[in-house]
Amino acid sequence: MVSLIRQLRPDAQVTAAKDGATALERVRLDCPDAVLTDIRMPRMDGLTFLETLKEEGSSTKVIMVSAYNLFEYAQTAVRHGAYDYLLKPVEIENVKHLLDRIELQLSTELMERKETEDLQHRLALASSAYRSRLYLSWLNESMTASKQEEMDKADWLQGGGLMIYSELRSSTADEERISGLTYLQSLEQSWSKLGKAVTLLQNGLQDDRTLHAVTLIRTPPLTVALKRQLRSIANSLSMELSMDGKLTHGIGPYCESLSIGGPQTYRIAQKANEQNFFECWEGLFFHDELRPSRNPVPINSEKLLDMLLSHEPGLQ
Repeated sequence: MVSLIRQLRPDAQVTAAKDGATALERVRLDCPDAVLTDIRMPRMDGLTFLETLKEEGSSTKVIMVSAYNLFEYAQTAVRHGAYDYLLKPVEIENVKHLLDRIELQLSTELMERKETEDLQHRLALASSAYRSRLYLSWLNESMTASKQEEMDKADWLQGGGLMIYSELRSSTADEERISGLTYLQSLEQSWSKLGKAVTLLQNGLQDDRTLHAVTLIRTPPLTVALKRQLRSIANSLSMELSMDGKLTHGIGPYCESLSIGGPQTYRIAQKANEQNFFECWEGLFFHDELRPSRNPVPINSEKLLDMLLSHEPGLQ
């Protein structure tokens, strides 16, 4: 049988096992597309082999090879999930026809999986977009009464937590830019290490080549240890997305109730990120690091502009 299949399908990887128990271990290890098995074998017969694979949720197609006097066993196997059966003596044309059918079904299943994955991706995009619109209208305090009722169902917002405003400035060519959904998922998965988190994408990549997002996280009040954790996660995110652009974060004050103080905390986090421009901050800036000057230095805007536009040697 091994020689026959190799002749009919030179590119196929074909191996053999001496009994059902050995074959079961090989299937678990190699996950083959199909298995041709006898019914009567030492250690584990073909029917037990089939039942075990089905119990384990294996997608491997099992074909029973049966003598005429075991034909009823083969039919029983098909009723219990076997893909098909071959009768001994096995004819070449029957094997060829069987392989053609298996390949056709594998191709169909692959196409169906791709269609399902594509549908799931579109649903994820739609769900993400709807959630972002709902939460962002709440953060911007522009909710309708019906939408407010929907937000009130988010019980986890009743607890305390943080707001993190994140910005990714793209450094790649248009066709290589990171997708908004990928960016959102990276942020949400990383910040979720601290507690339940929801990340909202504020925009797609536009002309300014910048992605904006805000993450709501259920956490205890800010401590030195928690700040260290936040910096560690921010550093990991920067490394993960380093090929996609420069990533910065602004972190607002701890909010006793996200549902009540969320919008104000969101604005503070956004402002903190706007101040996040020094390399020494390593892309993460806390709101309490803002230090408004009591005695601002007066600036003569006209004189400054003239100096910037001049071409005097030595001017820096």
